Amino acid sequence: MGQLDQFLSDHAEKPFSWSDNNCLGFVRSALIFMGKDNIPSEWCKGYKSKTAALRAYKQNLAKYDFKDIIEAMDDRFDRIFTLHPRDGMIASRKSESVMGYAFGITHNKNCIFVTEKGLRSFSVEAGDMFWRAD
Repeated sequence: MGQLDQFLSDHAEKPFSWSDNNCLGFVRSALIFMGKDNIPSEWCKGYKSKTAALRAYKQNLAKYDFKDIIEAMDDRFDRIFTLHPRDGMIASRKSESVMGYAFGITHNKNCIFVTEKGLRSFSVEAGDMFWRAD
């Protein structure tokens, strides 16, 4: 079993939580586990509710002078335009979330996202975005 396989197995049943298992927190933990470049902790920690997450998101956009989370990710990581992502890439998909996007990690040509029931694998869709974190 590879490094990413082990991380995903260890986190498979951990459900979404604003305080300790939100989408950016999950991505940050995966990147740390793989020894890759990372997301600042203030982007994904320090809040316990959707309202607090929205407040933190807006404060961080202003602090770093970004218009949205996609611009922030583009500034920090190399975006790759593909429908066939490599394992361990950061994945993003439009959603009805606080940031307007859900974030996850790629594995076996799919996107792994945190849900209320734990990690779930979704097929890549047109419009998904991917970044290399190494």
